[in-house]
Amino acid sequence: MKVKPNHLMSTLLTVLLLSVLNVNAAVPPKPTKNQIAKDLVGYKLSEGFDDGWFAKDWYWQIKSGQIKAMEIKQVVRDTNKEYCIVALLRLQDEVSSFNAKVKVNYILNRQNKWQIEFVNSMGMSIVKTHKYDDCMQYSIVDDGWGGVNCLEIKNNCSVELAVAGWFYALGKWRKFAVRIEGNETTSVGGTFSGGSVEKYKVEFVERL
Repeated sequence: MKVKPNHLMSTLLTVLLLSVLNVNAAVPPKPTKNQIAKDLVGYKLSEGFDDGWFAKDWYWQIKSGQIKAMEIKQVVRDTNKEYCIVALLRLQDEVSSFNAKVKVNYILNRQNKWQIEFVNSMGMSIVKTHKYDDCMQYSIVDDGWGGVNCLEIKNNCSVELAVAGWFYALGKWRKFAVRIEGNETTSVGGTFSGGSVEKYKVEFVERL
């Protein structure tokens, strides 16, 4: 029995179409925002800036319930094997909040499930509440080494607070960020820490 060429071509196209449909049907749906939030629990986010406020080893480890809001800002890749997004997060714990921009890259694993391959922090910024602004007392005083001034900062509250800002010394502005225990005093600038302080600006006072 001979098979007509047109019938053969139609059969091949049908088989090919069914194969494609079967492959596509086998790929699970891409992760939703709720699923991404669950998957991010346990991951650590660095500050993500070259010249940030915190120590190089500082990070925020995401715990369950800390992601209060999420917006998928950009879909970088979307294939049957990989799904990469840039998301904006609001992170909040008992004392502080951060806005974070993160890249989340998913891959389809051998179990045919989407799993995070990596998370990249693209920048985290503390949410300024201004709740603790009046807890701090600032004074430009002699640092004790003869004619050189430092910026003295006193925490008048009973809780530890983080203070960040700039002081001007030796012709340029220099960043500072310190943690001060309740009712304690510290200083920045001076002979061994950037030079004689002439003026200063405060960026934030918050709990961490």
